[in-house]
Formats: sequence, C-alpha cells, structure tokens
Amino acid sequence: MRLLAAWIGNDRKAVRTARGPRYQVRWRLDPGAGRRPVERKATEFRTLAAARAFVERLERAEYGVDGWRLDADGRPTQEPVGATSVFAALEVYAASRWNSVWQTASRSKVRMRLVELVVRTLEPRGERDALAAALEEQRPDRRRAEPRAPVEWAARYLRDHGLRPAPAEMGDEMAAARRWIEARSIPLTALTMERVAELRDHFTRSSLAPQTARTYWSGTVMPFLTWLVDTEQIGRGVVKALPKQRRDVENERPDPRRVPEPSQVELVAAHFAEHHGDKWATFVRLATWCALRISEALDLRGTSFFEQRGRLYLRVATQQRRVTGVDSDDGATLVRTGTKAARDRQARPREVPLPRWLEREVRELLGARLGADGTLIFTGPRGAAAPAEAVRRWWREAVDEVLVPAAPDLAGITPHAMRHAGMTYWFAQGVDHKRIQLWGGWASLRVMLDTYRGVLDGLEEVDLAGIDSDGSLSRLGGDPGLAECVGAKVVDLSAWRRRGSAG
Repeated sequence: MRLLAAWIGNDRKAVRTARGPRYQVRWRLDPGAGRRPVERKATEFRTLAAARAFVERLERAEYGVDGWRLDADGRPTQEPVGATSVFAALEVYAASRWNSVWQTASRSKVRMRLVELVVRTLEPRGERDALAAALEEQRPDRRRAEPRAPVEWAARYLRDHGLRPAPAEMGDEMAAARRWIEARSIPLTALTMERVAELRDHFTRSSLAPQTARTYWSGTVMPFLTWLVDTEQIGRGVVKALPKQRRDVENERPDPRRVPEPSQVELVAAHFAEHHGDKWATFVRLATWCALRISEALDLRGTSFFEQRGRLYLRVATQQRRVTGVDSDDGATLVRTGTKAARDRQARPREVPLPRWLEREVRELLGARLGADGTLIFTGPRGAAAPAEAVRRWWREAVDEVLVPAAPDLAGITPHAMRHAGMTYWFAQGVDHKRIQLWGGWASLRVMLDTYRGVLDGLEEVDLAGIDSDGSLSRLGGDPGLAECVGAKVVDLSAWRRRGSAG
C-alpha cells in the first residue's frame, strides 16, 4: 500500500463533532494490483498542529523513516527502532519530532534539555562531569574557546549538532566527537527504575525554579521515556513504577518580601532612563503596571494599544522568543509567538486598562504611532529588536545599584518581579479577582489564587501608603477613571488583612 497524497480537509476551521471542534486529515492510498485508489480520513485532532503532525507521520510512513510504516488499514504505525544506546534512541526520537511536534520557537529549550539527558546518561561519571563543564564553555557566542581535547569537541558537537538534523558535511572532528559520545552512552537496558528515579531527581532539583524544572521533566524527558515504552525498547514498569512526585507549592509562590514597591519600581525606571533612554523607563512602568512578562513587553507595538470607553487599553497577544541559530530552519534567532498558555489551550489576548498617568506617558511617547504603527517600540540603538539578555543585564545592574543597598531582600530579583509586582498592586487595590485573572492571562482563577497565596497573606509588607502624595508617583489608587472602570478603590490594608484572615 502506497501513499498518494495527504492533506487537512478543513485547515481553516475546525468542524463540530460530538466530542467538540476537531480537525480532519484525509489521505489517498494506492492499494496496488491495479485497484482503484482508496481514501481514508481521521477526525480526531483538537488542534491544527496535531493534524499537521499526523500528516507528517503519514509522509514518514511512506518513506519508512524512523521505523514508521503504513499498516493494513493504511494508517501510520511505528515499529521498534532497536536503538542500542540512550544517545542513539534520542537521535531517532528527535528526528521524528523536529518538524512535526517541535516547532522553531521550542526547539532550543527542548533540545538542550535532552542534550542534558545525554550527558547525565554517560559513563564513566568522571567524563560525564567533564562533558557537563565543557558544555557550559561551548555556548554559541563569539567568545567561546576553540575545542582542543576530545571532551571539548564532544561539547561543541552537542551544542551545534546534537539531536538535530545533521548537516550535509560534517568535519572529522565533529564525526569523532559523535563517536566519543556514543561509545560512552549507556545501553537502554541500563535504564532501570532506579536510574530513571536518579535522573528525575537531577532534573527536578536543579537550580531552576521548581515549577520550571518539573515542567522540563514532565514535558520534555517523560515524553521520550514514554516513547521508549510505546516502541517496546524498555519495559513499561521502568516508568510506571516511579513514585508520584509531590508538588512543592510553597516554592512556586512569589515571596512577598521580594516584590518591589511602587517607589522601588520608580527607582529602577529612573535608572533605565538615565542609562538607556526615557522610553526604557516607560518599558519598566508598562511591564509592572500591566503585569507583563519581559518577552511580552519587548514585543509591544503601536498597534498593541487601543481606546475603549474613553480609556487606553493594552492588548497583549504576542511575545518575542529568542532561539539558537542552529535550531532555526532559516537561521533567524527571533521568533514571534502567542503568549504563554496552559497546555492544549489557546491563550486569549489580554486587554489591560492603563492607569491615567501611564496613559499620558504612552501617548507622549508614541504620538501618531499610537494604534497605527506595527513596528516595535522598544528597540536597540540601531532600530533592531532589543535582545532580552541585554535588558536582563540592565535590570540586574539597576537592582544592584539602586535597590539592594536599601532593601537587601530584593537582591537577585529578575525582571519577572515586575509581573509579580503588577499582580500584587491589583490585589492591594481591591480589584475583582476574576478581572485580575483575565488581565494577567491565567488559565484559571484557582491556579492564580493558589500561586499568589503567599503574596495575598503578606500584602501588609508592601507599603502602598502615600501612593498619591507625590505627583510623580500618582498611581492606580488615585485614578478615578480606573476605579470607575473596574470598581477598584484604595483599601485599608490592615483591615483588608484582617478580613482575609477571618475568611
């Protein structure tokens, strides 16, 4: 049986089915022996990306790539690939997902997490640790040292070529580096339940934030292990017998002592204005008072703002994401994607009202560009998109210089603290929680309140007193237009605290 064509029958709009909106894939097969072509269809895909991935599997099955083949009914199925080592299995796994499951915006993170898995499954341990150290030295920038030792070439190979489609020509050093890694990668038979449990401890107890580390494990490493089980390369008990991982909720919550106050945000904004230009002070204020992630703030344009009911609103629908050049099909390192959303859920654009004082500042900054210009607002000196790495460096310098001397608890806070601050100010101003959820882009009210429980309990530590006493610090509480819009008002925080505890 041979595949003649495959396509998505309704790639513009999902059809309604008994199970909800679905996309439909159709494909035509040649059964051979002079018989007429037959057509198959599958209406089981909730997203367009899943339907495209199925078309990709059909095409792989046509050419027998990665063990895929068409079964007797003309559907794609994958045979066990029989890889002998973890590294070889990861190469097969990554190749099958490069253009179907892994899109450009996610390849860098996913690939490097799996590269870390390669390193953690090498033996002996001494060379594993040496490779991990060399991997840090071989980051793809202009200052990385030229490899000399075999372990350094192995690190360069993993950085530039590991677990991605191999280039047409690869030097002898890179080919030797790949053989060096494969010779030290443990066999799949060594992936016992105890070894997998050790790997999970390594990934979930890293220096990353607890929630991020757990996401990398469950969203990147576990799908690979599940694939090994599904292709019968390891036993099901290796994965299924793992003890359940408990969620560390306390470490996920923002620490109220590390949420900057409005006056402290102003100090950072003033530092940005002095060293990088006035528009960057507006960047800090927008990111804070609209609770934006840094990737969302860097993607703001004139068309991101619109007027409604006599007020200026900010529509947050996209973000900038930097990717490694080797993980990009066209070499571009800047990708524009939708905002962050829960898995299998399309993020809805957030429409956030601006305080009046900030509205005036934005109007003065943009002028005729407001609502009409689609170019980026916050750009570098040459007009190109400002790199997030540079903005994070500016942030660290500002925090160390103007905040830490007077507030040591704020040492090391990241730009994401601006988002935490904005959410906290909304809570403190008595804005309805459902509105905060919509403005902040949270998937559910329960998750938002659970995450910010520590901040809610500790709001008495955020000094909002006198917020309207200085004209330069006139903020949300003194904005009658916003109070009219959302029913918000300044509350007595001590009374608010007692009321919350009583409830």
